[in-house]
Amino acid sequence: MPDRSSRPAASRIAVIDVGSNSLRLVVYERLGATLLPLLNEKVMCALGRGIALTGRLNPDGIELAFANLQRFVALARALAVDDLAIIATAAVREAEDGADFAAEIDARCGVPVRIIDGGEESSLSAAGVLAGIPDADGIVGDLGGGSVELVRVAAGDPSPIGDGVTLPLGPLRLAEFGDNRKAVIEQIEAAITTAPLLRECAGRAFYLVGGAWRAIARLHIEQTRYPLHIIHQYTIARRAADAFL
Repeated sequence: MPDRSSRPAASRIAVIDVGSNSLRLVVYERLGATLLPLLNEKVMCALGRGIALTGRLNPDGIELAFANLQRFVALARALAVDDLAIIATAAVREAEDGADFAAEIDARCGVPVRIIDGGEESSLSAAGVLAGIPDADGIVGDLGGGSVELVRVAAGDPSPIGDGVTLPLGPLRLAEFGDNRKAVIEQIEAAITTAPLLRECAGRAFYLVGGAWRAIARLHIEQTRYPLHIIHQYTIARRAADAFL
């Protein structure tokens, strides 16, 4: 009989991601290095809408966020999680009222908010890609509502996660240009010139992280009638992507 006493005890962890466009709660059962998702829920709040013009969080999004964050914390506690973290990214770290918003979350929910910078955000995205694709070699592109984080990954290197860069190219930010396609293209091209790693990694794989990329993949699957409707590790060749987009 196997010695069950030597097995690591299971625990539950919950993470609430406060993004520019959405809030997401994920609860995992953790057994050693294995994470089993128990709950995954997302709510659209658009906290970052208008931030480029006002410098502040979207007032309507703030109220929606408070209500849903309290609900998310209650759900996590009902599931008896051992660890609960609230992580905030681009919108909260860039907004003039971001620190006040984070403090109010702590006051209402009893959980401190950790605001991470772009470098840490890109490193965490890269670590997630390497956990799922151990031989990853290329660039990770994590596209959120307010920004895209780019970071070099090279599984065979002593330091597999390289330096990252944050570009102001999230869908919410670009939407502020309205129908001015020329302005959108100019904004994208100007931002890309500040990321030399895109040139340095030319020809390598581009690993896409984030809901906007997943939506594009779902549309490509539907239009090409790909038989397996599985987003994770779905691959599109560069020429096919150029033609599709």
